[in-house]
Amino acid sequence: MSDRPSPRSPRRPESIILARMLLEARLAAGLTQLEAASELGVAQTLISKIEVNERKVELVVVRDLCRIYGVDFIDFVSRLDKAARKGKAALRPRLVRKDKGTSRA
Repeated sequence: MSDRPSPRSPRRPESIILARMLLEARLAAGLTQLEAASELGVAQTLISKIEVNERKVELVVVRDLCRIYGVDFIDFVSRLDKAARKGKAALRPRLVRKDKGTSRA
């Protein structure tokens, strides 16, 4: 049995990299999750789940998000491929919402 995650697994390094890149593209565009979701016509929670890699994202949705974020889709995919080849899959620590009363010690 192989130690490689299944092609559909969220543990695949490529999935983690994609989630991170989408988050960074949205932040670079200066958009909130709510603004991006509104532009895409989906709930804000979908954007959140995509960005923390809790939800798979279809290629056409990635293309639409690139358009919303002002990122060239072909360039985005090329950068994703390069990052995946290098294995750069580390995600930044999750942000903690201040309005939820959660604190880090």
